[in-house]
Parts: sequence; C-alpha cells; structure tokens
Amino acid sequence: MSFAPLARMAALMLLLAGCGPHSERPPLFVVFFTPLSSELDAPARTVVTDAAKAAADAPDRDIIVHGYAAPRPGMTQASELALAQRRSLVVTNALIAGGVKQSRIHQAARGSVGGDPGIESRRVGIEFDD
Repeated sequence: MSFAPLARMAALMLLLAGCGPHSERPPLFVVFFTPLSSELDAPARTVVTDAAKAAADAPDRDIIVHGYAAPRPGMTQASELALAQRRSLVVTNALIAGGVKQSRIHQAARGSVGGDPGIESRRVGIEFDD
C-alpha cells in the first residue's frame, strides 16, 4: 500500500491551515492579567519577551496589541476601556524595551469579550500582521 496520496493530502492540509513546515507567520502571544490589574507578573513578562524575540525574527511584520478588560460591578464602560488601554500600553512599552521599534506596534483596546467576563477579558493579545 502506498502512503504517498495520504502524505500529499496531509501536506496540503498543513499548508492550507497555515501551519506547515514553511509557514513564517509568528504565533499569537497572549498576556494574562489579574482582575483590575495592568501590571505584568513574571509569566506575563516571559510571554512579552518571547513575542519581542519573534518580532526580531520577523522584522517586516507589524505587531498588533489588543487589550481587553472584563466588566466589574460599579465599573463603567469608559473605565473598562481605560483599563484595556493601560494593559495594551504596558505590553507595548515592554515590547519596546525588548527591542521592538515603536513604529511597528499598533494598539487597540477592545474592552470585554461578550459573555463570560473571566480570563478571556483579562488579556492582551500580541499578533503579527500580514
């Protein structure tokens, strides 16, 4: 039995999924925060350091920093967005300190993720633009 057709199909699926062996798109990095915080803890600093290294390996790609914040009792939508902006700014500043040029970084505060105001809304995503 020949496995060549299966191997070709697997290679095609990997290529279509964008995760083939020759894919050069850096991964998405996610920094998590404790509730109502915009401070980077040790694990968060490690994620940002890894993202800065990936940015050095992909110098032609811009970086998008998406900040989120979960709504809390007594918190207005404006204060929720302000927290999301502070989080994205903290991550942006850490990326710059890690050697990423500020001109490559674009910030966006997203507020909360619909539904569960849990950990999904206490994060900053770092992704690389095509």
